[in-house]
Amino acid sequence: MGGILCYLANITKDEAQFVKAAKHFKESGKNILDILVFSIKDIDFINPEITLYPLLDMDTEDGRFFRDTTKSITEGINAYKKAYILSISIISKLYVNNMNEKSVAHYREKSISQKLLLGESKFRLNNINYSNDLTEGRILLDYLFANKKEEPNKSESIMEYIAFASCFMFNHNSLNQFRLYGKENDVEGTGLSLVFRDSFFSKEAQMPLMQSGDNSVEEKDDGKKYTLFRCIYIDPNTQRVITVGQKEAHLFYGGENNNIPTIETKIKNHQVYIGTVTENISIELKQLKELVCDLDQTVIEQLLMNLRYLVKDSNYKEEQECRIIKILPSNDCNIKIDKEKKRKYVEYAPLVSKYIEKIYFGPKASGIEEFKSILSNNNLNIPIEKSKNILA
Repeated sequence: MGGILCYLANITKDEAQFVKAAKHFKESGKNILDILVFSIKDIDFINPEITLYPLLDMDTEDGRFFRDTTKSITEGINAYKKAYILSISIISKLYVNNMNEKSVAHYREKSISQKLLLGESKFRLNNINYSNDLTEGRILLDYLFANKKEEPNKSESIMEYIAFASCFMFNHNSLNQFRLYGKENDVEGTGLSLVFRDSFFSKEAQMPLMQSGDNSVEEKDDGKKYTLFRCIYIDPNTQRVITVGQKEAHLFYGGENNNIPTIETKIKNHQVYIGTVTENISIELKQLKELVCDLDQTVIEQLLMNLRYLVKDSNYKEEQECRIIKILPSNDCNIKIDKEKKRKYVEYAPLVSKYIEKIYFGPKASGIEEFKSILSNNNLNIPIEKSKNILA
């Protein structure tokens, strides 16, 4: 019923329908991000105080994140509510559900890939602090508080969280990615590209802090699935949103359908779609920047945690990255430690082999026939192809 009311409201621009829809959504327990992704297409004409603020206790499973984060705020709480809703609106536009982006690649070492495919190891989300980008989690804050020189006060009442992520790319056979990731013994081009179907990820949009427990009946036997989001790329020098992670034009060619006019139409439509997403995100980030300038920076840093790790420096835009992210309290029992690498991680439950569409061997990866034999002996008939990219 809530979805139908939202559909009518989007057509008629009737806020009263949104108020009714919000009541139905709250009764059904639907999370606020999922509502924005699938139901509310334009929040500009909505009065958030009436329509969206009542849904703030549906931001996480226990409904406490916003309340706990802002408990030190005694005045002007609505400004924090508005900032939080705006950040969720931005996240909703990053949800990957475009028909032209049905599969993504994850670049890993051959040895680790084999263990994942044979079910000997679970897929991991690693502590994001171990990434090759030392600015992780800071780019958004630098954008929002560029003119604010003082350091935020660190309050003891602010809970410590850790962000875990796993990264994917829309380019399944990228020389640049083979050079950077999946290296065996630190040799470039020796890794594999595991191409995942979109069913590896949740069909429900959930914020990183909410991703625990079961999503739906069909996922119970396979374990919890997380939502896949695009990354935003901001130029730290010009403070401009450059682009969002996307499937680039040249990747549309070379598939089963090589009808050039059809492909060019797809490219044009996709570029319009991505352009609209980028423009809308840029507008909302500017609104967010204006809104938070006089708010408590420490509170805002925590309040925007779901968005912070989806914003990257534009120097990394060639990667066109998308991510699954899970954010947990630092003392959460699900956090594990890799004693060999001395890093923290969390496990991702779905069995990898069920979702692999294809595997690319890097240009310098060896043992492809042996690898095929191992998979075949385990009843895994996954297409494997050697990358034709030239790596000297």
